[in-house]
Amino acid sequence: MSGRRGRRVPAGRELADHLIERINDLRLENPYPGKVEILGGYIRSYAFQYEDNASYFQGSIFFESPADDKGIATVEATFIILDEEHEEGEAGRIVGQNVYDSTAGFYGYRDSIANIYLTAYCSKVSRWVIAYERFDSYFDDVIPGCPPFYENESGSRVSQFWIDTIRQIIESLSCIHGEGVVHGRMYSPKSYVVDSNMTLKLINIGRYSRSGVSTSHGDITGFFDYLCSQSSLGVSSSQEWVGFEYLYRSEEAMNNR
Repeated sequence: MSGRRGRRVPAGRELADHLIERINDLRLENPYPGKVEILGGYIRSYAFQYEDNASYFQGSIFFESPADDKGIATVEATFIILDEEHEEGEAGRIVGQNVYDSTAGFYGYRDSIANIYLTAYCSKVSRWVIAYERFDSYFDDVIPGCPPFYENESGSRVSQFWIDTIRQIIESLSCIHGEGVVHGRMYSPKSYVVDSNMTLKLINIGRYSRSGVSTSHGDITGFFDYLCSQSSLGVSSSQEWVGFEYLYRSEEAMNNR
């Protein structure tokens, strides 16, 4: 058998092409199902176990449900406190409402965006809080137990686990960007959580978004910056990744933000 052997497409370029193709496909589809009733009743109260120096807290939401014979139903939730300096008082209310409005429309989206239940002022901590569906930890905490980023020592092949993870995040970002929503801080470890089934989900959508400053391209680069910040993964150790990084930071990518 004769003939010239085709040149191998660099893994980084192949991954980039695949993601761009998937994003374009998603833009042609209905990005998310219509809004649904989140809890199915009126919220009566909530409670969570506060611990000093913790960044999230487990608790419950109690709501009046027409479908429940007892009248009051309970759902488990995880709470975060809007505790940054610019989130005090009325500013905290505005931030909390923006996060709620930016997230509620994507309720149930492919299990990759954490469902949001409420935002409320908690007099016990004198701060606004946000309640999400229960999650177990930040993704950051479980990364050391995840498969290696590359399947081989040369770094020419990304493992299937990380291909699926990257695809999932990119699809979620494509969904929210299609509705004019920008996350705003995808480089932060506190943007990614996992539930009891180890399903990766996004939180804090819109919490740090700034009109005229935050962009969809910034979300993409922020996500890859987050991956590169994980020293245990060695993402940037591959020349293939360096080429991929050049592509997503290119002027052409910026112009298609």
